[in-house]
Amino acid sequence: MWAQGKYMDFVNYYYDKVYSPFEDEFFVRCMFAVDENDQPVATSGTWLSYRKINTVLGFYTLPEYEGCGIGRGLFSEVLKVAAYPLYVHTHPIASKAVKLYSDFGFRLITDSTVGYRENNLQESLPYLQKTLPVEEYAKLRTTKANPALIEAALLSQLAEF
Repeated sequence: MWAQGKYMDFVNYYYDKVYSPFEDEFFVRCMFAVDENDQPVATSGTWLSYRKINTVLGFYTLPEYEGCGIGRGLFSEVLKVAAYPLYVHTHPIASKAVKLYSDFGFRLITDSTVGYRENNLQESLPYLQKTLPVEEYAKLRTTKANPALIEAALLSQLAEF
């Protein structure tokens, strides 16, 4: 999994700071897709970041299950129970996720910062243009951040989405 190794310390720190105070809620909000042996192969969910805005609670599919439609199916289920507006944070290196989110109507935020986090969209676009098929890159849409998102993101130095 992506969190193993060098990222594990951060993942544990983040969980302790953001999710553990609401651990019961965290586990209720997690959704999983499982294989024929009832082993998780994909996960996602929603979260009330900063206790104010609805966000996607991570999204991960095991590499050997990517491209099979499992993640798309799971994300469809997540969206059925989500409260809106809904925000998602990702990185350009996750271009498959960027495409998926775009397919579901999510837009890239153009603001240079969201809360205390730098957005770096302009620096990311050349990478996305190189890694996404031409027709998929052309489908990407942008928007300014909703004022409620900016206001919520300024509540904590630790980015919660």
